[in-house]
Amino acid sequence: MRFTDRQRRRLGTSGRLRVWPATLADPNTGNIAVGVKYKDLSTYASEQGKIAGDKEWQKLLSGLEAIRTVESRSLYGEITPWLGALGRDARFRSR
Repeated sequence: MRFTDRQRRRLGTSGRLRVWPATLADPNTGNIAVGVKYKDLSTYASEQGKIAGDKEWQKLLSGLEAIRTVESRSLYGEITPWLGALGRDARFRSR
């Protein structure tokens, strides 16, 4: 992770690398989810342009192919601040 953070700083991007291990995921226990958190969608879009054109970054990603399997690519938006406005039990209700 130090290498990729150094790359992020070199490229001048504000995205923060985040890593989550799957601990209670049945057959997926031991998998690792990796994400990059950006301030907002416009920052994500402009910084992806910087990264996509960088040969050194692309070389890093291609080197990872031997040790990883990408199972999905997703774009998530955080709703945590909204949960408080929905009421105390909103997080626990099923539909």
